[in-house]
Amino acid sequence: MKSSPTPNIKLIQSLQLLSKEEMQRFIDFAESKYFSGERKYRISMESMKKLHLTGFHGMSNAKLLTHLSSELGISNRTLLNRLSELYLIFENFLIIEQLKNNVVEKDLLLLTSLFNRKGFRLFDYLSKKVKKSDGFLGMDLQTLENLSKIGHLESIAAFEKGYYKEYQRLSSALSIFATAHFLISLFRDSSEKIQQGIAGLSPGKLYSNIIIESMNLDKMLKLLKEEDILLYNYVMIYYLTYKCFSDNSDTSYFNKARKIHKQILNDITAEENESIYFAFTTYCINQVSIGKDEFYRTIFDIIKEKLSFGYDSELRKNNYPVNNFRDYVIIGLRVGEIDWVRTFISKYAPLLPDSYRVDETNISFGRIALYEGEFEVALKHLEKIKKKNYLHYLDTLTLRIRSYCELDRTDDAYLEIERLKQYVSYHNEIPEALMKDHTYFINDVLALLRYSEKQLTSNDLMYKLGNRKSHKPRPWIAEKFNKILDKRK
Repeated sequence: MKSSPTPNIKLIQSLQLLSKEEMQRFIDFAESKYFSGERKYRISMESMKKLHLTGFHGMSNAKLLTHLSSELGISNRTLLNRLSELYLIFENFLIIEQLKNNVVEKDLLLLTSLFNRKGFRLFDYLSKKVKKSDGFLGMDLQTLENLSKIGHLESIAAFEKGYYKEYQRLSSALSIFATAHFLISLFRDSSEKIQQGIAGLSPGKLYSNIIIESMNLDKMLKLLKEEDILLYNYVMIYYLTYKCFSDNSDTSYFNKARKIHKQILNDITAEENESIYFAFTTYCINQVSIGKDEFYRTIFDIIKEKLSFGYDSELRKNNYPVNNFRDYVIIGLRVGEIDWVRTFISKYAPLLPDSYRVDETNISFGRIALYEGEFEVALKHLEKIKKKNYLHYLDTLTLRIRSYCELDRTDDAYLEIERLKQYVSYHNEIPEALMKDHTYFINDVLALLRYSEKQLTSNDLMYKLGNRKSHKPRPWIAEKFNKILDKRK
């Protein structure tokens, strides 16, 4: 049997997940007698540290085992046993690293341990301390879950100590947290399923919708409002967001959700605020897609608001094909806020991941040049782009096509169109909706070019536009279509 081209030994796969600094911490960790007993692992680990620096490049299972066996002077069987032992230590290392970075999670484990050992005095002290810690300063689903876990332990502890009134109080509070968590999870899941349907994906079985439709929500929300106004408002944001996605025609749900969010913005965590802003933006994009262009301004206002609060983590993440930086630039230019776009690029482009910062910046400057009618300048920016992913490739080609059309460089435009057609045809990783959008774009540009070359009359063009499927051409193309058709009047 041939060896795998790369090591599939569990320990080696694990070590490949570690940074240089984490690798050194693991070596020190593995030396602890609490985990290693009397076994000395440092020599083995130092040998693997050298290979870790190379990323285990060029190593198969056979090569790795031969190399380590020779360097350590032990047989392959002994070496495999050693690697298995170290993997078990690695599991403990990973858990402790996780707990080290999550104080609340550590405290919850400690609370459970004290509870199980009937150390109720220590338990009471720690539970009060935990609920006053930084991990409980803002509300989100994780906070609700943690409060539910603590409340569950506290209520049982009170019962076992014979504090029955306290048990009843704690049980009631626990029920509120659990209910709020359940409702928010339900509304979020249902909204996501609706959004999947809008995007043309199969959402699977709609269990959350079935549950929502069978509940007396008005009664539940009324009771929640009487018990805890913050939790009520928090749940209402997601309820109203769910209603937004369910009915695009009624914008009152969206307006109410935004109003409530402004009221409790400081009471929920940064991560939760970002999640809510994302839901609002998605709703507005849905509205724009059905022809309500006034929502571009609403999207822009949401972007400005969230950035003013410092919510920019999505710009720092290497999360292609999602690209909020690109979207913010497009929306800013769409509403004519060119000075804001320049400032945005200057301030936030340095935060982008190294892998696409330069390309994204050049594409953005290319968009600005197009907006200002500087088509030659736009082409100079676009020439610098290396096109490492499909989004940059598509953006570069479409922006170049527009530039060539505006400059009457028809042959160059046709050449870029052929490149775009080929690229769309052979890259299956492009989402279907994006592929359709670029197919429509190609047909629209070809119609403009053929009209300019007198291959189509204005009557032909009007006939084509009258029989097209329901999609909106890009603004610059729509403007040119309208000018051509206006001449006929």
